[in-house]
Amino acid sequence: MNMLQIQEVVSKSDLKEFIHLPEKLHTNHKNWVPPIYKDEWNYFNPRTNRAFSYCDTILILARNKGEVVHTVILF
Repeated sequence: MNMLQIQEVVSKSDLKEFIHLPEKLHTNHKNWVPPIYKDEWNYFNPRTNRAFSYCDTILILARNKGEVVHTVILF
């Protein structure tokens, strides 16, 4: 039985996995265009996105056998 592990994003490496998951999911989709990753890093940074300084937000990674398979943002 596969067990899904739920983990909060707490480190920079967790955030990197969170941001880059769409790239892994859409690797074989010929029309997929990756985001501008600098914008993604800025969006999730409380110093550059002031909403994160006053909103309660939790970023979640779902892992199956250690590999990230889904992400969730809880506001």
